[in-house]
Amino acid sequence: AKIKGLRVAARTSSFAFKDATSDLKSIAATLRVRNVLEGSVRRSGDRLRITVQLVDVETGYPLWSERYDRELTDVFAIQDEIAAAIAAKLEVTLGGGGGKRTPRRRTSNLQAYDEYLRGLALQNRRGGSVYRAIACLDRAIALDPGYADAHALLSDAYRLLATYGYETPNTAMPRARAAAEVALGLDPDLPEAHATLADVAGQYERDSAAAFRSWERALTLQPEHTRARCERAFWGIYLGRIGTQEAVREARRAVDADPLNVWAISMYCLILGVTESAEEAVTLANYLLFAYMEHEKSVHVIVVGPKGEHERELRSVLDTAGFRALPIPPELQHEPERVRAELDRRKLELAQQLQHENEDIRACANELREQFEQSRGILIMAEPFVRIDTAARSAGQLSIISGWIPARDIPRIRAALEAALDNPFRIDARSPSSDERPLVPSYMPDNRLMTPFATLVKQYGIPRYGEVDPTAIFALTFILMFGMMFGDVGHGATIALTAWLARSKLKTYTLFVVSIGLSAALFGLLYGSVFGYEHLFEALWIAPLSDPVRMLSLALQWGVAFLVLISLISIYNRIIQGELVRALFDNNGVASALLYLSVLYGLYNYYTDGRFGIAAAVVSAAALLALLVYKLIQTRASPGERLLVALIETFESLTSYASNTLSFLRVAAFSLNHVALAVAVFTLADTMVSLHAHIITVVCGNLFILVLEGAIVTIQALRLEYYEGFSRFYSGDGLEFRPLRLNTGGKA
Repeated sequence: AKIKGLRVAARTSSFAFKDATSDLKSIAATLRVRNVLEGSVRRSGDRLRITVQLVDVETGYPLWSERYDRELTDVFAIQDEIAAAIAAKLEVTLGGGGGKRTPRRRTSNLQAYDEYLRGLALQNRRGGSVYRAIACLDRAIALDPGYADAHALLSDAYRLLATYGYETPNTAMPRARAAAEVALGLDPDLPEAHATLADVAGQYERDSAAAFRSWERALTLQPEHTRARCERAFWGIYLGRIGTQEAVREARRAVDADPLNVWAISMYCLILGVTESAEEAVTLANYLLFAYMEHEKSVHVIVVGPKGEHERELRSVLDTAGFRALPIPPELQHEPERVRAELDRRKLELAQQLQHENEDIRACANELREQFEQSRGILIMAEPFVRIDTAARSAGQLSIISGWIPARDIPRIRAALEAALDNPFRIDARSPSSDERPLVPSYMPDNRLMTPFATLVKQYGIPRYGEVDPTAIFALTFILMFGMMFGDVGHGATIALTAWLARSKLKTYTLFVVSIGLSAALFGLLYGSVFGYEHLFEALWIAPLSDPVRMLSLALQWGVAFLVLISLISIYNRIIQGELVRALFDNNGVASALLYLSVLYGLYNYYTDGRFGIAAAVVSAAALLALLVYKLIQTRASPGERLLVALIETFESLTSYASNTLSFLRVAAFSLNHVALAVAVFTLADTMVSLHAHIITVVCGNLFILVLEGAIVTIQALRLEYYEGFSRFYSGDGLEFRPLRLNTGGKA
């Protein structure tokens, strides 16, 4: 994209055709280009084979092609060679001006580059994946602190957290600015970093002049920068700094450069909606619009214009206006009787054609069935060997296979190989090095009891190698919390019995549902409740409505115990990963845990004796000071901004513990709500005149509680596990261990 005189389609639109089956002419027409560069990359160990060819889509002939067989460490040099070769073939000039341009600072650390690419892929998914992208980029920067592109992408990730509401602007935007400034300190010509600074200045700091300076600098460096051009156009209208027609032209230019970028198209349509009416927007796209019928707030219109390249633009404009297409039936063009006869004739022809096609298919299947079955068996047996890929090597009669296996399985594998192989073999096993740890897969439970819980854990993410597997903790705490919130002997027994009867449908989830049902039944015994009846037997422990304050107090105690356990696991995980400083001082580290416990102890003292206590105050102050100093050291910004960010993040560490603790009040709240719903059902049933009506009301009410509240309690328990538990002690970006299974029988 930095070749003078050469227009290059944007990455977002180009990558939309990855693995696509479209022909080159249609791809070129969509991207509005004349030449298409296509190729493939194959990796074998530390060797790369890159095959590329530049095709003129008008003639279909390649203008240039080349194959590169290089070491993995030469990947950046290969990129430069390809760019230079294309520039030479197309007779354009590399660089922005007449003189030589200093190459942008890349990284020489391939592992940092790999983490950067992972972060870029995760960030493009948006949503919660941005957090995982930040973790990848942090690792890339740790491997190469001078990696400007990683700092720039990290700044945009923090901006996205604020834009989509995952973090408050006061938390995320200063981090975005700090990362962007570091990137520009390493490379002042990074358009991504200038674009992020523009967003921070315009949307957070309300400094429109600084924002426009940064946008214009980004566009000077990269004229086809989609985000900078669209945001400059939109905020230019909003702030009154540019005219409406200029904004439309700028947004249109961004869409022309990146025609498949959904966000750019949406911004273009939004700008059209701000600046013009729907009719004017359609006219701008070279079409005509006629309104012929209005009904309340809807208008029926006819849009007339040529087919071709402007259809995509028209569609985006109409979608913004809420347009819904109504197809014109061909029957409206002829008399009904004539149309009916024609349709009957076509129906008969299609039925006969379908019959002939089915006969041909059956004949072909009978003729080739044996060959297909044989080919299927070969493919099934070959599939595991494809997965082996670069893990297998051979030289003469010697073969080597490398990979990861659970340490406890080594004796079993040795015994299996001795039974299966006639020739001698040798197994060498070692623990992974620190550099290999991010590549080591984590073994997830596969026994019948833990499999459903492991599935729910994997919905959040896979723990890294060495981290504590949260499956057992999740299983125990989830079952207990469900029982606490849904305690009733009848309801729990109904859930367990229903799950057992539906075991053929639930399969591996049967034991999961039976477990939570039994937990609810057990707590029902403790609460003294059977289908909402609380007078059938005495509660073994406490009836929730008899002492709500005690129930709330017990829920808080459960929350404190849960968070302390999670903090200890978080500290252990960081020590295992070799991150001792983070284990001591980062969020959920030793200092944070001490601050949390000392504040709780002080509040308890104040509640019982009216004093916070000297010991609690000293420990709280020391832990708070340690956190503040650590945040000051970690934050990269100007002194004043660094102090502000450190204070905010330190305060956030304390408030997050407080809010997480209070979240566990819902455990008691739902146990009380469960009883209250039953009381409401019985109150309504008592108003019924007949016994039959009373019974029907009680049964329907209990079904309502089982289905509706049961689903809500399940969701709330999952929320507590994910947001108050998992988010504190494991990253969720690990790799799952998938054993290689060789099939020698050819059957699936």
